[in-house]
Amino acid sequence: MALKTSKQLAPPKAGVNGFGGVNKKLKITIHLTGNRSKGANAKMHAQLQSNVYGASWHWQVDDKEAIQSFEHSWQCYHAGDGTGNGNKHSIGIEGCINVDGDYVKSVTNMAELTAMLCKQEGLDPVKDVVRHYDWSGKHCPSQIIDG
Repeated sequence: MALKTSKQLAPPKAGVNGFGGVNKKLKITIHLTGNRSKGANAKMHAQLQSNVYGASWHWQVDDKEAIQSFEHSWQCYHAGDGTGNGNKHSIGIEGCINVDGDYVKSVTNMAELTAMLCKQEGLDPVKDVVRHYDWSGKHCPSQIIDG
């Protein structure tokens, strides 16, 4: 069964939830939300971004769906590397790890979304998919890094 995807675009506000330049989409950056709370699924994280949250990412994915919050051309605040290529020139995906979701299915859906985006954006799924850690040294996506 194909992953269900939808858009719930957040209002882009330069200097608040992104840089406002043009993302060259050189990489895809994988994150996990770190939010294990009940209900902290893709819909909740998309709603968070709709309220002009101070951090931003392009997609959130859980065990049921993937929701796009920003166009891939928007330079989000997600990689922790300031004005580096992680924030300015990669597509950020947040995998949801809420306790009332299926973690393995969420990670599987994140892999399916990543493959779809690599094909769509002409990226190499081996060379062009990186972890948040690779930009900033932050222990993220922690559950994936820890095995």
